[in-house]
Amino acid sequence: MYEWLVLAHIIGVLGFMFTHGVAAAMALRLRHERNPDRIRVMLQVSSSSLSVFYVSMVLLLGGGIWAGFNGHWWGEGWIWVALGVFVVNLIFMYAVPAPYYKKLREIMTIEESSSSVRLSRSSSGSLAKSAAAG
Repeated sequence: MYEWLVLAHIIGVLGFMFTHGVAAAMALRLRHERNPDRIRVMLQVSSSSLSVFYVSMVLLLGGGIWAGFNGHWWGEGWIWVALGVFVVNLIFMYAVPAPYYKKLREIMTIEESSSSVRLSRSSSGSLAKSAAAG
């Protein structure tokens, strides 16, 4: 049983690293991007990786904590340090970058909807002009 818990924990770590890599690549590329359409795509890719992120986090924490009980590791300092570093990092990431990207997604959504309204207004204006001319 212990080996399966460790395997679940390792799969969670790998999934967590993969999704974190997606987010990190997006964040690094986003700093230099000026095209709103490409920014929207990058934000969508980042958002689409969140479901894998949360499943991976459950496997990482669930497998690790359960393996900690099963292997009687709670008397060791390393497991507490690892859990503490993980929790502090998680809190930091939700407190600092998450609100920034949430606001950026809101801005891009508002900008997208206002540009589609402008597009539909200009299209209907052109249609009305061509209908009146014809």
